[in-house]
Amino acid sequence: MFEEITAFLYQYKNKQLEADEIVKLKDKFEKYKNEIEKSEYFDKYYNNYLNIKGYTYRLDDSSMRLFYTFQEAIYSIDLTKLTRDEEGVVLNTIVYTLVLWDCINEYLGNSIDENLKQKAIEFYQNEQKRVSAENKKYHMYQN
Repeated sequence: MFEEITAFLYQYKNKQLEADEIVKLKDKFEKYKNEIEKSEYFDKYYNNYLNIKGYTYRLDDSSMRLFYTFQEAIYSIDLTKLTRDEEGVVLNTIVYTLVLWDCINEYLGNSIDENLKQKAIEFYQNEQKRVSAENKKYHMYQN
């Protein structure tokens, strides 16, 4: 299943789709989202999903959020393929498929789960604080 989803996303490696073109892929994303939610990987990578979903909200405009998230998905999958990180390929495929599904729905003006949106934003912010604290501790040892 994941090979099919990865191949679907990866076919856009050297293409740049605008938001209105990405939206045309909605049915595929919905199919894949449903498959992912039924898999054991959904719970395994749920926090990664929240983190990336929260990260997307750095952009206020839903068309830009969709456009850049799609580009990031392809880049992330490509990078993990180049490094032969098979688990990373699966992780990026799952997480970005779910996040892109959300981005498509927001772009179309469909109602979204505001609680999930807030949870993702908070998760991302907390993750950034944690990373910042780790980096600060690391730099302290460098002095």
